[in-house]
Amino acid sequence: MGPVEGEKLLAKAIKALKFGGKLVVIDLFRGPAKPDMGECVEALKLELGTQHGSMRTLEAIQTELTDLGLENVQVTFMADSRVNMGLAVAKRPLEQP
Repeated sequence: MGPVEGEKLLAKAIKALKFGGKLVVIDLFRGPAKPDMGECVEALKLELGTQHGSMRTLEAIQTELTDLGLENVQVTFMADSRVNMGLAVAKRPLEQP
């Protein structure tokens, strides 16, 4: 799924949320440090195995969710993941802007 399709999917998911509801995104994210072999292999698998494969940074998903109108965006890496699996949680505002 490319960036445009990904944004459309996120927008659709946000629209389906109740006001005040939370959206959770679990995905592979590029780490802030120099990638280790596991992250390099996963990034390569994404690049080769999907038409528009790439890994976002945590900052990129945080910005994207904020730009789509969500609040209290929190992002982190999953501690036991060997391939930079991350988690982003954001809240849909209680009222429409």
